[in-house]
Amino acid sequence: MSSFDSSREYAWIRARLAGIEPLGDGAAVIATTLQGQVVYWNDEAERLYGWPEDEALGREILDLTPTKYTRERSAAIMSSLQAGQDWRGDILLQRRDGTSLMAFVINVPVGDFAGGQGAIVGISGPAEQAAAIEGRAAQLAEAVRRGFEAA
Repeated sequence: MSSFDSSREYAWIRARLAGIEPLGDGAAVIATTLQGQVVYWNDEAERLYGWPEDEALGREILDLTPTKYTRERSAAIMSSLQAGQDWRGDILLQRRDGTSLMAFVINVPVGDFAGGQGAIVGISGPAEQAAAIEGRAAQLAEAVRRGFEAA
């Protein structure tokens, strides 16, 4: 684990995710604060994107996965997520080594957006896995929402 501050928000997000694993089931699962700071990074995210968990935690997601070509689009997606809107689709992302990968991503924002406490949970995989992830999209989004509604 990195030296990332384990604030109440960090603990709150990780505790709720722990209650809904195995969420990824072979897919990368990344959770950020509403501001985009990575607080959860599963083993599949490490394999897919090449960033070890201890290096990803505490970093801004927009500094880790968008390519230079998709950074503006990624920032626009993040703005929509911060407003409480789900997003799913294909997007060109990059691995730590700089190689690109077309990924299919489902992003689910959860929490109290007006109060500033929440998270954005992303589930992703290579575009070839899009059908499998998309087929479970509604189930995954509902599991995330239920997990974050828990006391």
